[in-house]
Amino acid sequence: MKTIICGPPHSGKSVLIANLIRFMPSDSYLRINANGDGEGSWSNNADQEEIARVRIKSSNTADKFAIWTENIKQAFQDVVLVDIGGRLQDDKAPLFEAADSFIVLSSVSDMISAWKEFGESHGCHCLATVESYLEGGYDEIIVREHDYIQARLSGLERGRFLFDSKVIKELADLIVSVSGYRRSIFLDFSKVGESIGCAMEWTTSNGVRVTHSHFNHEHGYLIYDYLSGLVQKGCRYNIIGLKANWVAAIASSVLWKHSQVSFFDDRTGTFKPISPIMKSNTSGKWLVNEDNDYVLLRQKNDDFFHNLGCEANTIPVLNEKKPLFLSARLPLWVIASIFISYSSTKKYLFQPGNHYICVQSENPQELGLIKTI
Repeated sequence: MKTIICGPPHSGKSVLIANLIRFMPSDSYLRINANGDGEGSWSNNADQEEIARVRIKSSNTADKFAIWTENIKQAFQDVVLVDIGGRLQDDKAPLFEAADSFIVLSSVSDMISAWKEFGESHGCHCLATVESYLEGGYDEIIVREHDYIQARLSGLERGRFLFDSKVIKELADLIVSVSGYRRSIFLDFSKVGESIGCAMEWTTSNGVRVTHSHFNHEHGYLIYDYLSGLVQKGCRYNIIGLKANWVAAIASSVLWKHSQVSFFDDRTGTFKPISPIMKSNTSGKWLVNEDNDYVLLRQKNDDFFHNLGCEANTIPVLNEKKPLFLSARLPLWVIASIFISYSSTKKYLFQPGNHYICVQSENPQELGLIKTI
């Protein structure tokens, strides 16, 4: 969510942002200063004489607006706060068009509607309008809706941090809530292997410690039990250090029910999120064999998922009342996405040696068990 903080000059925008970022998630927020006044969060330092000595102001030009607009577009963090300065002018329209939402902070009540209309006319959603006062002790929520706040706030003086402000906390809660932010947790499976006794350790001749985690089918329930004990709801799990596709399938079955899950993809060097894949009766890249006791899904080739997201592909409609057996050579995140797309209560993944490993079952003790068909 890319949120512009706007309003007339001397309303306290930079001070508001400096206070808001104290409540932003450190693992996924960014502040963009899209104006030439030389201010940032650092300008809220208590020693304003020092700030006045080091502040360097510059003009706003078309080239700079183009750079700032591109910075907003390219920002990937869940929460992005943008200070655009205090003048209401048409050359700021691209900033709004690149953002998602905005908050109006104004010490001039008559300017609130003008800024609100300007932002909405360029495709932005107004999250809040806040009347700003230097004095008066205001810290009041007038309207609090699902995705909108109207408030009054005073005390936005340079060098002040309003840690106990009701308005600032409500604004922060709204921004983070609508952003879709989830706390990021990096889960290193080399460490998981050490924790459950699946790692070999040795030391090189120059004293470097090396560990290698190797999972075999007997560790299926141990993996499930370990992950079940640490899973936190509403988080984003970024999984690294994992090579075994059947372990990835077990991990996703445990974590995805409660959290977002991404696997590090060695081909692209990025984290790839898992997500359900669309089903089709005409998905011609798969072979389906249905028996009395199972459904076998086999991949025809091994290149059609490598450089595409799951949303660009389809998988076949299957009889999900029977156990699912999958045979495919695909990246971990794709294997996991396929499995979470089917509601089959028991799922198996093919491994070299002509056998299948159980990766999901109503009875967790069966995880890792081998079956042939």
